[in-house]
Amino acid sequence: MIGDKMIKQKLVSVIIPTYGRPDTLLSAIQSVLENSFSEIEIIVVDDNDPDTESRKETSELMKSIEDSRVNYLQHQKNSNASAARNTGLRNAKGQYICYLDDDDEFRADKLEKQVIFLENHLEYDAVYCGWKKDGMDVYPKYSGSLTKELLLMDYTPMTSSIMFRREAIEKLKGFDESFQRHQDYELMLRFFEQYTIGFVPEILLDSGKNQGENRLYGERLDELKAFYLKTFENKIMELDQKEPGLKDDIYSKHYASNFWNHINHKNYKLGFNILLTNLKNRPTKFIRDIIAFLYKHVQKKLKIMKTNNK
Repeated sequence: MIGDKMIKQKLVSVIIPTYGRPDTLLSAIQSVLENSFSEIEIIVVDDNDPDTESRKETSELMKSIEDSRVNYLQHQKNSNASAARNTGLRNAKGQYICYLDDDDEFRADKLEKQVIFLENHLEYDAVYCGWKKDGMDVYPKYSGSLTKELLLMDYTPMTSSIMFRREAIEKLKGFDESFQRHQDYELMLRFFEQYTIGFVPEILLDSGKNQGENRLYGERLDELKAFYLKTFENKIMELDQKEPGLKDDIYSKHYASNFWNHINHKNYKLGFNILLTNLKNRPTKFIRDIIAFLYKHVQKKLKIMKTNNK
C-alpha cells in the first residue's frame, strides 16, 4: 500500500465546464473545495457566449470565490462541453484529471479514495465510482476494458464519476470536439482500446440535478439513436466478428430503450414502428429486452415509493 505522505504529494485537477448554470455552479465548486483531499486545483471553463446573462452571472460568481486553488477561464464564444473540457485539460497541472459537470457534486471523500485506488492499482489507468441519480443509488460492478459492456448499456460512462491518469487522457487528446452528444461514450470507447478502468464500490457522486433539458424525445430521440449506432458501427461489427450475435444484442437493447421511452411519453406510433421492426429482425432478443426494461422500471418505481414512504 502507498503511504499517506506519497498520496498527499499528488495533485488532482478538477475541470468544471459550465454553460447556463450559474445557479448550480457554486455548489459544484464547493463540493470539490470541501473534499478531504486538499491537493487540488479547480479549473472552471466558462463556455457561455460573452454577451449573455449567464456569462455575466457566472463571472460575478467567480469573483466572489477567494481560493487560490480555483482558476477561471472564459471561452470567447460558446464552443460545446467537449471543447471546454479540453481547454481545462490544456491548463491542468495535476497528475490526476477529473471532470465535474456544473450540476453535479462530489462527495467529501471521492478524490481521496480514487487517488488511493490508482496509487495502489497501477494496472488501471482510470477509476470510477458509484453515484446517486434521480434518488437512486447506482453502484459500479464492471472493471477492465468495458467496450462490450458500454455498447450493451450495462456500463454507463458517467464522466463526473471518473478519475483519469493524466498520461492516459493526454495520449487520447481529450474529447472529440466534433461530437455534440455522446462525447463521453466516444471518449471511453477510445480509452478502452488502450487502457482499463477500475472502480471504488461506493457512492461518491451526486448527479443529475438539471438533466431534463438535455433529454430528447420522439423523432429526435430516434435520430440520435440512429446517429449513435452509425457512429460506432465499426466497433460493433468488430465485436460481432469475435462473438457472433452480439450486434443483435446491442441493437435490441438500444431499440428496447427507445421503445419504452416512446410509450412512456405517449409517442405510440413511433413505439409501434420500433416494435414491428425489431419483432421482424430479432424477435426473441427484443422481447427479452423489453421485458427486462419493464422489470427495471417497475423495480425503480417501487424503490422510489418505498423511499418516499419512510
